[in-house]
Amino acid sequence: LAGQTPPQTFEDLSAKGRKAYEANHADEAADLFARAVKLRPDWTEGWWALGMVQYERDHYPECRDALTRMVALDASAAPGWALLGLCEFRTKQYDDSFLHLKKAHMLVSVRQAGGPLLDMADYHLALLLTRQGAFEVAQEVLLQVALKVRTNPDMTFAALQRRMGRVLQR
Repeated sequence: LAGQTPPQTFEDLSAKGRKAYEANHADEAADLFARAVKLRPDWTEGWWALGMVQYERDHYPECRDALTRMVALDASAAPGWALLGLCEFRTKQYDDSFLHLKKAHMLVSVRQAGGPLLDMADYHLALLLTRQGAFEVAQEVLLQVALKVRTNPDMTFAALQRRMGRVLQR
């Protein structure tokens, strides 16, 4: 019919989603990735991309849902477990967050540089361990993080914020 646009293919949607993401058009990228994974529900990278976009938009429940699908497709993806746990931490689902952050932690060797995402996940894992009263284990996790992130200003800032918060509470 004249005037109607043809249905978009998976390839069109995924390519446009990547371009929108790279151009910092998060709303458009989220819509395009969501439409692409509907057409190809086994597209692991698409669920990851959709989860990342939703996390960056502070849409944590949507992020959680996308990453739940992603880790179901690739259970060995430590970054997927890490971001899923961080989403759950943001929505105060601390029990689920603990399980998923621990899973991410266990998938990465202690000596392996995990990168900022996995380091941030370990930091939040240590917070949850502290919340559970497992102070020695939390301290060990934080020590591992500290050894990995000596030059990461974001982690240094987060540690300073925590320390200042404790000082101000006294």
